[in-house]
Amino acid sequence: MKRPTPLRKGDKIGIIAPSSPPLKERIEPAIEFFRSLGLIPVIAGDLHSNLYGYLCGDDASRAAQINNMFRDQTIKGLFAIRGGHGASRILDKIDYELIEQNPKIFAGYSDITALHNIINQRCKLITYHTPMAAAELYKPVDQYTLDYFKQCIFESSPSFQIEN
Repeated sequence: MKRPTPLRKGDKIGIIAPSSPPLKERIEPAIEFFRSLGLIPVIAGDLHSNLYGYLCGDDASRAAQINNMFRDQTIKGLFAIRGGHGASRILDKIDYELIEQNPKIFAGYSDITALHNIINQRCKLITYHTPMAAAELYKPVDQYTLDYFKQCIFESSPSFQIEN
């Protein structure tokens, strides 16, 4: 398994929406969370005006978000803004060779787990099951969660301890 290069302050990160759209009022606070960490968020696509039913765009455009962000050498990590439904519909449209050649942090949970599983299998890339930008990170999170989230994305050898 390959561990992606940890992020550093000043790095650009891609905010992707491979599933359902986020609530509009959570988008800016979610983006601001990443800015507060010293990261530069880049929105991969349109988060609201290109809706496709209950999805954040059609299958091709949602897959293109991921492929384009892995292709872009200035982007150092990808963070799903929300889960919901739809990631499994784009698995056959993802360029896994591209991902394998350009390993980056890939983070999210919920419906995004389909992408975690196939990226782990096909690309041998460690990915991160983390809080979502527009589900938890748009509002203050507890210090324990924040500390371990930052360890995952900023350190090359995160150490985890379970507290009782």
